[in-house]
Amino acid sequence: MEASIQNNLGNSFLAIGEIDKAKYSLDQSLQIAKSLEDKSREANALSNLALIASAKGDIEQALKYHLQSLDMNRAINHKDHQQINLANIGLVLIKQGKYDEAKKYFIELEEPFKSAGLALYDLRTNNFSEAHTLWANLLSLDKSLLGSSRRVTAEYFGLGLASEGLRNWKESYSHFHKAVDMIEAERAQLGTPNRRQFLTGRLIFFNRLEPYEGLARVASADGDASNGFFWSENTKSRLFLEALANKQSDNGFSLPADLTQQENEVNTRLGSLYRQQEAAFNSKNTELFQKLETEIAEAKRVQEAFVSRLRRDYPSYAAVAYPQPLHLEEIKLKPNEVLLEYEVTETATLGWLVRDGKVVKTLNWPVSRKALNERVKQFHDNLSRPGQFEQLARGLYRDLVAPFTAELKPSDQVIIVPDDALGTIPFEALVMDQATGSAQINADTSTGEQRGLDRLQVDLASTPDGLRYFGDAFKLRYAQSATALVQTRQFRQSAKAEGKPLLVVADPVFDVADARLQTAQPLQIADAGLAQTAIRRQLAKRDGGAVFARLPSTDESAGRLAAMFGGPGRADILKGLDANEEMVKQKLGQGYRYTVFATHGILANDLPYLQEPALVLSLVSRSGNYLPSENEGSPGFLTLAEVMSLKIDSDLVALTACNTGMGRDLLGEGAMSMGRGFQYAGVDSVLMSLWSVDDDSTNILTEKFFAHLREGKGKLESLRLARADVRQQYKHPYYWAPFILVGEP
Repeated sequence: MEASIQNNLGNSFLAIGEIDKAKYSLDQSLQIAKSLEDKSREANALSNLALIASAKGDIEQALKYHLQSLDMNRAINHKDHQQINLANIGLVLIKQGKYDEAKKYFIELEEPFKSAGLALYDLRTNNFSEAHTLWANLLSLDKSLLGSSRRVTAEYFGLGLASEGLRNWKESYSHFHKAVDMIEAERAQLGTPNRRQFLTGRLIFFNRLEPYEGLARVASADGDASNGFFWSENTKSRLFLEALANKQSDNGFSLPADLTQQENEVNTRLGSLYRQQEAAFNSKNTELFQKLETEIAEAKRVQEAFVSRLRRDYPSYAAVAYPQPLHLEEIKLKPNEVLLEYEVTETATLGWLVRDGKVVKTLNWPVSRKALNERVKQFHDNLSRPGQFEQLARGLYRDLVAPFTAELKPSDQVIIVPDDALGTIPFEALVMDQATGSAQINADTSTGEQRGLDRLQVDLASTPDGLRYFGDAFKLRYAQSATALVQTRQFRQSAKAEGKPLLVVADPVFDVADARLQTAQPLQIADAGLAQTAIRRQLAKRDGGAVFARLPSTDESAGRLAAMFGGPGRADILKGLDANEEMVKQKLGQGYRYTVFATHGILANDLPYLQEPALVLSLVSRSGNYLPSENEGSPGFLTLAEVMSLKIDSDLVALTACNTGMGRDLLGEGAMSMGRGFQYAGVDSVLMSLWSVDDDSTNILTEKFFAHLREGKGKLESLRLARADVRQQYKHPYYWAPFILVGEP
């Protein structure tokens, strides 16, 4: 019974994309089944663990689990489960590019799974006509018998891929759209917690985001750049927008009485039709189901028209009540702002340059997600190798940015909306060309930003090999999506709270053996709870006995920053044992204009029991013991969820820790970082890092950045000048490029 419960829990978590929770339950199921010598449940747990391994990218382990499960099911003659094993093995082999080997397993399947497997094989081997026929037959059969809605969704998507391969853009668009409609209908039935990973979860043989990506791809291929841009927005920030809307729901936005009545009628009608269709599906009433499908389509058109009216006439209410990505004409930018947005899909990388509500240039780069991820990985792997780095940075500029530069003006502020792995590279460090002597850097001297630009102008001659970078020529900053940029501006307060100018959190105590404690102790883990014990055991292995390496230089830097803003009484420092979770949260609510976190940052799943990014605060109590674990939360770690639950009325937060710009899973909103969490909490701008940074160069950049702010320069210009300051001493982009500005300039 316990094995079944854990297995069912694992399947439920897997279905909604909660991969780590799913793995925990399935591991429990496997161990219980082994102890009971229950081969059937053991085989089932192995099969599901294989899906987990595949979702985490460990394809070899996934194949190993599937083969073990197949052998067990054959030994106990469990034919139905053998079919599942055969299908899954074929899917893994398809991922590995072993198409002919996969076909051998698909042929062993019974119908309709045999046809589905062969249709996938035909897609991957570019036999699009045969794939189209197979998918169409499967879809017709499932629709006539009211088969599984998830199978129908997958079949629409497969048919869309086949039509795309045949370059039939409009037919492909229609099929992708139907798949998206079904995904949205399923997502609408979920509670908020279960929506968290839903869109990035898998549905049979594809990720749920892929039909959205397909719509962006085929709309662009058909010449409809604006529509392609809209579907790109759909793959970014859905959860962010919904969470932001929920946070604003108590701000009193309302409609006139007549519109409220119309809204109730429109939404009640659509909800009633959905319930009737569900009943028709359950009773296998095909005729009624199809009739209701037509009525639902019309009701949705009415609802969409009504919501469009609200977005035009009552934008604040619409943003709260109907948090959805905006269309291009609704993206209102400031003068001199241009948007450079990317969409990474399975087969191509797309790009749009937007100015004044119009797409002025597009990119369709036929490189797969897998190939792009490899190039970005090489970019990071070669940060310490100047020659290789230059070549990689130049190539990425050529393929991703050069197609747009002819449309950029010297005075432009370029807002980059990256996607997938592109969110892990600073576009400022992409190499444009070889500079000879100094290069003119365009600055708006009318705003008093001339001081210090002489260093920026001549610096090119002293960079490695005299290289000119994209960030040398243009002012760059970042946004999670165009919609998120517009919506956060809409809800932003006109003026920030009048609190103290600066809060610095620095040099926390990570280890009970820290010399700052009155009585230094050896590393102890026995007094910690289960979660903290596991964390410390892992860290002890990784860091040679220390929980986290101490950051003494941040203490010194904090003192210099505080002095810059008036010293004690004007600027506050939380360091050592004071840099603890309780005090940090308390201070964050007091409305500091600027806040600096000079501590370690970790990614999701870097540590056991921490499945989201976090900033590391003091892990030791004032009594000299490690903080115990709690039922909820992880004391000593300021997690992404905790940040998003706060209200932080600040102009800027600087995260000078490691990897604060990234999430572990880069697909869709998995890339939401600590920085974006602070934006959600109410912070206008976030300065954050994209890779583990050098202590000395980080301190220089941080202090110079705030010095330029104190001189009255804007945040974006202050960052550019701070980079120039660092480049006087540290030439390579490894030292000056990892910090990017997300949000307002």
